[in-house]
Amino acid sequence: MGNIIDSRLVYNINNSDVESFNITFATTFLQNYRIQLSHNINFNSNFSDTQLRVVFDLPFLRSNTNLSKSVFTQSVLGSVNYNNIFNDFDFHNRGMVGKSAAAIRFFLDENNNNLFERGEQQIEDMNVNINSIGNKRQLSNGSIVINDLEAYTKYDVTLIDKKSKNPLWFPVREKFSFISDPNHFKEVAIPFL
Repeated sequence: MGNIIDSRLVYNINNSDVESFNITFATTFLQNYRIQLSHNINFNSNFSDTQLRVVFDLPFLRSNTNLSKSVFTQSVLGSVNYNNIFNDFDFHNRGMVGKSAAAIRFFLDENNNNLFERGEQQIEDMNVNINSIGNKRQLSNGSIVINDLEAYTKYDVTLIDKKSKNPLWFPVREKFSFISDPNHFKEVAIPFL
């Protein structure tokens, strides 16, 4: 939560005059609402306009309303991703077309084939660091879903042990990388021995 005041003055050195001026006040309240009030003046065209913008953010949609003396717009944006690896739905407050996601699973590899198979125990107390600002959430079974990744990008991942798993289990790799695919969940299975 906070307040921002921003102003811009455009001065044309060649003509020795002020071309435009803008002042904006923005504040966030109730964690999900943002109000922005802007006033613009263009001195060359003798035009001025005041605009009110209200943004409402929920995890599954974003509403954006703009109102001025010449314009009224309302937009609502949201998306739903289906994760076929974990049979799970993810809701987002921005568009996800062209984006990528990762589905990370930790498991005890009982037959040492590096593949997760039905019946193998999932490990619930691991986490990851990833070089991304994507939206990360942990499922109840310990799996991790990371959404809002850029497509065709190499992501480096480091395992974080929460120290509550069996101390005799060790991951095959503690650091790894993967390349994300557009409009797709990348399955990443991390075997433990």
